Amino acid sequence: MKILRVYACILFLSFCFLLPFGQLLRYETYLFSKYIVIHPVDVVVLLSLPYLLLSKKNSYFIHSNKLILVLIFSMIFSLNIFMVKDLMVGFLYLIRLISYFSFAHSIYYLSTGDKVKEKIITFLYLSITSFLIIGFVQYIYYFDLRDLYNIGWDDHYFRFVSTLFDPAYTALVLIIGLIILLEFNLPISKYLKYIFTVLFIISILLTFSRAGYLTLIGYFLIKYKKYVLKILLISVAIILFILILPKPKSSGVEIYRTFSIYSRLDNYYETFNIFKIHPLFGIGFNNICLYRVGYLNVDNIKSHSCSGSDSSILLLLASSGILGLVTFINVIFNFIKNPITNSYNRMLFYLIFITLINSLFNNSLFYNYLMGVYAIILGLAGPAFIPQRKE
Repeated sequence: MKILRVYACILFLSFCFLLPFGQLLRYETYLFSKYIVIHPVDVVVLLSLPYLLLSKKNSYFIHSNKLILVLIFSMIFSLNIFMVKDLMVGFLYLIRLISYFSFAHSIYYLSTGDKVKEKIITFLYLSITSFLIIGFVQYIYYFDLRDLYNIGWDDHYFRFVSTLFDPAYTALVLIIGLIILLEFNLPISKYLKYIFTVLFIISILLTFSRAGYLTLIGYFLIKYKKYVLKILLISVAIILFILILPKPKSSGVEIYRTFSIYSRLDNYYETFNIFKIHPLFGIGFNNICLYRVGYLNVDNIKSHSCSGSDSSILLLLASSGILGLVTFINVIFNFIKNPITNSYNRMLFYLIFITLINSLFNNSLFYNYLMGVYAIILGLAGPAFIPQRKE
């Protein structure tokens, strides 16, 4: 139906418009006496939920939807740990996660032909490029973000964070933009392509995100398999150059900084301990902060790290236990076992690969702006991954 495709187009364009503004449009409030954050992109994606109903019968149990069922089950099982009233926020975040899967359905429903797909990937690229340009403005004019520490953010100084205020997630968004630029024939000149390739790489380096560096190297290694040694040598040379490059007095821009390593290890240990206590089904999606406050004596619920983990895999283990991890592995296997037949399937393969690398060090799998990008690529990848749409 044409009206449903128009509606899907409006949702997609709205997401692309909002993406470059990142955390600037966030709204913090209390619901059921619980602290929550509302993002406009989440509202847009939430409006795509009806598209889950447009799939074939039993499609809810196909591929990625299996993971949703496990997360719902873990949330129900968590009633053994928490009171019903305490689970309201976690339940809302679970609905948000489901809505991003429905957003993928809406993109697939919108993708009626190659020309439409080309326009979708072009608009997504333009959105990420806008994010890149805003990031350079931030790096040049608003390089000192240490005051944001008072409202729960890290105190970044001379780091490329754009509007996400987090160099790790910013780096991954930029890497995805770079991959789109290199993998698709976008309607831009060859010279602009060279210029923006350089700008993307420079911006990624200026995040000083070690996870971002590893993710970028991983992409180049898998894309240019014949030149593994050259890529590794160039990567080492660039890292050495960054090490000796004169930098402002800020621990955040030091590649060999150790405070963040110890902080991550503490976070890993804490999250893994939650999994050890609840190994089979976990404590329910997005109940990490609730558990920390109730059982680990954490009192800073407004901290932007309270609800998450520095590893998406550990977060998945703590949230849904062994059942969730096994289901997740099964979903990933179903995605990558299909042959790569076009640029969109290849892009999805690269996206899974780099996200798995990055998610070892950050909560990249469940970061909402990234989930929106994942959903768009997943929707474009075609019927190999998304149930057949009804005409």
